[in-house]
Amino acid sequence: MNLRRKEPDLPRPYRIPLYPFVPWFFILISMVIIWNAASERPMEAGVGLATVLAGTPLHFIWQRFSGARNFWIGTMRR
Repeated sequence: MNLRRKEPDLPRPYRIPLYPFVPWFFILISMVIIWNAASERPMEAGVGLATVLAGTPLHFIWQRFSGARNFWIGTMRR
């Protein structure tokens, strides 16, 4: 959705039917699933959230030192 706002004139080889309802529906259903998991099993949901939060700094450190980010930016601008 962000790219459509930033560069609306780019050619789009594939269009999503019923856009923007499909992405918003996905976001809504994902939030319901996360809410249900957190309310039914808060301990397991907390452990899962802690795992993701612990891995986030590692992801950015890995990305900085591996040079993977430059590779992806270069391929997207071609």
